[in-house]
Amino acid sequence: MTAVANDNACQSNGNAISRFIRKIIESRRARRGMHDMLSLGDHLLRDIGVTRFDVHTALNASNGSCGERLAILAQENRRSQYRHACGKTGSALQTKDDTVKLAA
Repeated sequence: MTAVANDNACQSNGNAISRFIRKIIESRRARRGMHDMLSLGDHLLRDIGVTRFDVHTALNASNGSCGERLAILAQENRRSQYRHACGKTGSALQTKDDTVKLAA
């Protein structure tokens, strides 16, 4: 019983050093994943919704995680493709129906 109580106390403590180290490890894993994506072919990257340039841009992002940045770039690509396919030139979707079509 004592071991469980001590284990729970250690987990709830979560000091700044352990959080910092955890963030570094997560960041390195994400960057390694981005580098692995660069080994994929262009057609596979296109299927995912990103380009090789998007992956490089996400890796070089100075703020936020590279995974979050890549997700934003992929969403921008989908919106751009949708507007191009529908002949829209505006930067924002015009109606709520446009948002629903984009999600599909």
